[in-house]
Amino acid sequence: TWPERLSIAFQAASGINYLHQLPEPVLHRDIKSLNFLVERAYEGYTVKVCDFGLARTRNETTRQTKYNSTRAYTLPWTAPEILRLEDYLDKSDIYSLGVVFWELSSITIPYYDRQDDIIRAFVLAGDRLKIPEGTPSTFHDLIKKCWAQQPNDRPSSSHLIEIIEQCIQIQIPWKISQPLTDINVLLGQSGTLSFTCDEFSSPTVTWLVI
Repeated sequence: TWPERLSIAFQAASGINYLHQLPEPVLHRDIKSLNFLVERAYEGYTVKVCDFGLARTRNETTRQTKYNSTRAYTLPWTAPEILRLEDYLDKSDIYSLGVVFWELSSITIPYYDRQDDIIRAFVLAGDRLKIPEGTPSTFHDLIKKCWAQQPNDRPSSSHLIEIIEQCIQIQIPWKISQPLTDINVLLGQSGTLSFTCDEFSSPTVTWLVI
């Protein structure tokens, strides 16, 4: 349901915002659906950011960019400035979150049937995947803001959280009586949920409830 998807989006953005707001900000640099663990606990969901193998502080990222042109990334989630070998920015993480949000909307792996050179040219030209019909208009607009071609046109992680809160208020206004501090209060089912992508066996995002 959309409340469930927005719950996941909210907590994913909150996790990245935590990294970006540290005294020495950390950039994740490998944001994709595979790197979010989603567990359905006794009350609601808990979303955890994982795989910090490419994560660096902002200062470390600047030094690496200056002295090393070699990049490691997962192409479908990679911002155009990284494909141009420019500096990795906080807003590069935001672009990747936009692709994850598109996955939440489409339940499909991004560019699963495209070759790497086609994906690269598509993104560098400013083209983007079609956002599915039925996506709430506020979330639709949010995805477009996240993957804007120019980093300065993308929201910050803190602004992103505010926008998702607005999306939730529009979708389920009767649930919101005060500013959101914990999106988990919106959901109350038990079990375990894994949000996974298998690029080799299926073009869809698979939801496994245990």
